Amino acid sequence: MRGHHIAAFWLGLSALLGSAFITVAGPTRALAMTSPNPDDDDDDEKPKKGPRLAPGKALGLALTFSRGEVRDTRPARVVALGVPEGSPPSPFLTPGPFRATWEGDLNLPIRSECTFSAEGRGTLKVEVNGKSVLESSNLDLTTAVGKVARLKKGANKLVVTYGSPPSGDAFLRLSWTPEESPREPVPPEVLTHDVSLEPLAQGVELREGRELVANLRCLKCHAPAAKPALKPGGMPELATDAPSFENIGTRLRPDWMTRWIADPKALRPTATMPKMFHGGAGQARDVAAYLATLGHETDAAEAPAAAESIASGGRIFANLGCVGCHTRPDRDDWSSDPKRVPLRFVGAKWKPKALVAFLQQPDRHYAWIKMPNFHLSATEAEQLASYLTSPTKVDLAPTENRTADPARGRALVETSGCLDCHALTGSTNAAHAPSFAAIPAELRAIGCLAPSGDAERKAPDFALSDASRKAIQAFAKTGLDSLTRDAAPEFADRQIKALNCIACHKRDGSDDAWTDLQVETAGLLEGAPLEEKDPDGLPYPASQLRPSLTWIGEKLKPEWSLAFIAGKIPYKPRPYLRARMPAFAVRAEGLAHGLALGHGYPTISPPDASPDASPDADLIPVAKQLVSNTGLNCVSCHNIGKAPAVGVFEAPGINFRLVKERLRPGYYERWVRAPIKVEPETKMPTYFNGEASVLPTVLDGKADAQIKALWNYLLQGQTIESP
Repeated sequence: MRGHHIAAFWLGLSALLGSAFITVAGPTRALAMTSPNPDDDDDDEKPKKGPRLAPGKALGLALTFSRGEVRDTRPARVVALGVPEGSPPSPFLTPGPFRATWEGDLNLPIRSECTFSAEGRGTLKVEVNGKSVLESSNLDLTTAVGKVARLKKGANKLVVTYGSPPSGDAFLRLSWTPEESPREPVPPEVLTHDVSLEPLAQGVELREGRELVANLRCLKCHAPAAKPALKPGGMPELATDAPSFENIGTRLRPDWMTRWIADPKALRPTATMPKMFHGGAGQARDVAAYLATLGHETDAAEAPAAAESIASGGRIFANLGCVGCHTRPDRDDWSSDPKRVPLRFVGAKWKPKALVAFLQQPDRHYAWIKMPNFHLSATEAEQLASYLTSPTKVDLAPTENRTADPARGRALVETSGCLDCHALTGSTNAAHAPSFAAIPAELRAIGCLAPSGDAERKAPDFALSDASRKAIQAFAKTGLDSLTRDAAPEFADRQIKALNCIACHKRDGSDDAWTDLQVETAGLLEGAPLEEKDPDGLPYPASQLRPSLTWIGEKLKPEWSLAFIAGKIPYKPRPYLRARMPAFAVRAEGLAHGLALGHGYPTISPPDASPDASPDADLIPVAKQLVSNTGLNCVSCHNIGKAPAVGVFEAPGINFRLVKERLRPGYYERWVRAPIKVEPETKMPTYFNGEASVLPTVLDGKADAQIKALWNYLLQGQTIESP
């Protein structure tokens, strides 16, 4: 088995280097990294993009929520769930007691055995291949004792049925303990489901339609009498704004605005703004001419950027991973890569000083913008702006000779619905559209939902695909009630997709986009000035591995996660990375809470009175021995407080003083027992094999005792001192 090969490798390396550690990775390491397809056992051909799947299969399970006759099905990555009291388990169910059923296959490359266990509140039944292997009718699911489940090679039918408690919060976290391995959550890489299941297909389509209605801002124009966005607990995306018109003339160039207004998708295939005017470019020119009058600040004469500034900006572009979401500004074939936002028109769009200001605070005039805040310094913003505008500027000047009329443009802005989405102080919105509910069902396939290219079209044209139009129509039949509710885990999943988090981070065994795309920016680093030192004063290492998102909701305390996503953490947890985590301020709370609940954890960590909050002073001396160079040698790779690591091989580990505020205790224990199983590409070795430690001279070599002592040492937080 692969696990034994890994163990042998580490044993051999340990003997060769004379180091004091070994790694034993049990069978689940093999399970997580091999194909869910039982007929494909060729480990050497593992694809870079992620686990191989049989036709018609997708990772995760089909999750069905039900109450009485109401049922709703969606995909689920893991068998875990958190539903605070008073919240709905799904946007399509009202709050209250519910049943949740996960169905699909658990896929193994070899025959094996395991036991299942659970944490949470409610009732539970776990069935494998039709046999019950774990049942509990007690509200405390930790009391349930599982039977040994015998798993065959290939697909094993898995059904997990959970009943929420009659009152209070509903939580579930399902774990398994495969043979020769520690207890862990069932990894998403070994779970698959049939994507063609009719209830699942319906649930996916309804969610797509619901998301489109929110993201396309349909209710900004077709506003119902009771606006869902104004109700607490409603779908957060209903609050999505659009770029403000305030002083827009000081930021954007008129020629670019004309082309954008005339046909947004011609400049950006992913644009959500519709084509508003259908009588040629004349009306777009008039609107752009009016917008150009908003604000009076003017830029000085533009001077060519210095070559050194352009080179430095290119390095910033490469090291921040911008290529994961954008095509390079010098790429003329940008339209062949429609999933990434082109930067070819940046110079034609922005006025110079406005671009620098935008790069420093992208959300200043557009709170829900997908472009995050990288906390660029003024110098960095100027250098990046120099690079983005360095290619020859695209000529977007109108070909028509007619003089634009700003007055006519103002009238169009006030009567065409522009101000339903865009803010502009002192203007009157004279546009009127029927409310969503007032549109007869037989007319919902025309207007905005009519196919593109209709010569008689008067409504905005979103250039929707047939599938998107069908999804919106299917959602419309359900009414708007689901917009007044939302489930935080679903919001988190939607935002991970919308913000393209997998551009930089791996998830569920799949590679991030940046890894494959960095070949496009390699030339930007050649000969460009590089930082010689990281924020800790150390040389940047060759290893630039960014953390995976697979277990992020289990891993991080929600308070820290919220602050980190919002950009309020004043330090880099991994200073050795040239990349930096940007801020998504308006989405931070929803993301942090959704990630936690999606892994079956509450959105508030236990209070400081918890036994996990304060260190046991008696264990600190023992723990210092463990972390020292005569123990497990943690000091070799980790900074501890103000003391730097003494023997880093490639990249250092995170400073021990940050662990208490960042990590959940349960994740810490799972990680320290089997780091390679949690994060296959980690450099962290494994020191514990079952009940035994590789260091037999401390605490009788008992793994549990040493792990507890280490946690008490880490609980010192900011006051921690190196041995």
